[in-house]
Amino acid sequence: MEIEELKIELQLRDMEIEDYKEQLTNKLNDEISKISENEANQAKLIKMNEELKECLKTMMNEGKKFMIEKEKYIETLQHDSSTYVPILSSRIKELLAVERQVVTLKSKIQDYEDQIKQLDEHKITKKRLTEHISKLEGELQDWRDYIFDVEDERKY
Repeated sequence: MEIEELKIELQLRDMEIEDYKEQLTNKLNDEISKISENEANQAKLIKMNEELKECLKTMMNEGKKFMIEKEKYIETLQHDSSTYVPILSSRIKELLAVERQVVTLKSKIQDYEDQIKQLDEHKITKKRLTEHISKLEGELQDWRDYIFDVEDERKY
């Protein structure tokens, strides 16, 4: 009679263990999905960041070329300022437009820096999730070991 009760109790424990294994497997799969999504988002952000950096680099090079050309042109106009006063005033207006572009570029740089900060935050989240998965894997292994121990005891 006592053996039958122990067998029934062992079966109940086995069912509990299976439930726990299923719960752990589900949690592990959920965490893996979250990590995959985060990695995909990070890859997109990194790609966008690289594209934006290239765009900014191109814009800065074009801006430098533009400024160099304008400086050379202004120097030639200074030689004969009396005939070029109307032209100089239009060029000053163009320089004001360039100044506005510089302000816009500075704003974009701030946006890029914000995106870099966001990327760093995603890296931290990824690290935490990886640590949590390792913990869950350890718990799963503990349950597996427990099941093997129970099966070994049952054999004897």
